[in-house]
Amino acid sequence: MQRFTLLILSFILLTGAAVNAQFKKGQLMPGITVGSIFFNSGKTEYSAPPPTTGYTSNTNSAGINLSPSLGWFISGRTVIGGRVSGNYRYDKYLDASNNVTFRKKEDRVTQWGLGAFVRNYFGQAGRFIPFGQVAVDGGLGNARTEGFTYTSTYRETYKGKSGRSSFINAGVSAGVTRLLGEQVGLDLAIGYVFSHTQQKFTTDTFRDVGIDGTVDETLKSEITTRMNNHGVTLSMGIQVFIGRKK
Repeated sequence: MQRFTLLILSFILLTGAAVNAQFKKGQLMPGITVGSIFFNSGKTEYSAPPPTTGYTSNTNSAGINLSPSLGWFISGRTVIGGRVSGNYRYDKYLDASNNVTFRKKEDRVTQWGLGAFVRNYFGQAGRFIPFGQVAVDGGLGNARTEGFTYTSTYRETYKGKSGRSSFINAGVSAGVTRLLGEQVGLDLAIGYVFSHTQQKFTTDTFRDVGIDGTVDETLKSEITTRMNNHGVTLSMGIQVFIGRKK
């Protein structure tokens, strides 16, 4: 994502004709913002003095955040609007010792919601127009997890899912719109977001004592979690300005 952003920045700095912004009240601003697209892969090796055996931990993560939006200019500089948000994240954890995987965990989280935003442009001259934005989103989601654990005496597998999940996000950001033509602009922004998530998670665990293929113990657990998160966001988007003055 960082390399892609640098390429886009280089492109917009070196190309394009001189275009001046002339926003007016009543214009529409449909667009789409990519909050994040990421893929991470990591490996950690754990070692200890004999007779303890070390192990290797591998982590893979991927995710995407998309927000289609529609804004309306209530003045020559201020836009109010609504948006739809969609988030997906996948995490996979593998722990292995002597090339044998003894622990595995996979998590999948999907969220969707509705939100509103207010954007104010500072100036209307030049190809680069700075702006500030405040946004609030809320919605529902679901999560699933599954995995297994091996020990010397048993094998344990589990599957879980959230029966009820909700979230609220509130954020502020500052950025710049680079005009690519009379009616199209590219947004780049950095911001702060506060997130509150609440979910009820139900997990079924099955234990095979003796590792003979027979389930000897079954456990069902229900856990309600509430999480607050503070984060920094880097976003990129495309905006279309309908009804612009020339």
